[in-house]
Amino acid sequence: MFFGHPARHYVTTAKEFVGPSAVAPEAEENIDGWYFPDIREPNTNCLPDDLAAQPSAWIGVPDLVRNTTPVFQHSGPSATGLAVEETRTVHSKEVRGTTITVYHKVVELSESPLDPSLFLVPKGFTRIERPRMHELK
Repeated sequence: MFFGHPARHYVTTAKEFVGPSAVAPEAEENIDGWYFPDIREPNTNCLPDDLAAQPSAWIGVPDLVRNTTPVFQHSGPSATGLAVEETRTVHSKEVRGTTITVYHKVVELSESPLDPSLFLVPKGFTRIERPRMHELK
């Protein structure tokens, strides 16, 4: 339980193999997190929620020079809901054996309604049109 809400613990591992004959992964991502299944993560993309929850992307930046085609194998449940505490660790062979760890944690959660003034355009705001591509030099 976090903030009075039930939470589920998921540990996920994703491995990136380059080429169909690769026996060792080029990169591996481990995600260890606690999630609120009853609170939705804000959708920041155009994918349907069920598809967005599936592991379906390269770890890091795809190397299109090698003309690789990803193959995804998935088993077990996917972590869904708001991540209340999560550690993501990426191990990559490509960049001299780099390991990157990102940790985030919700430290405060309020279920109070937001102040409507948060959604008002600030006084003195002036909208500026973005230049079109052909206007840029």
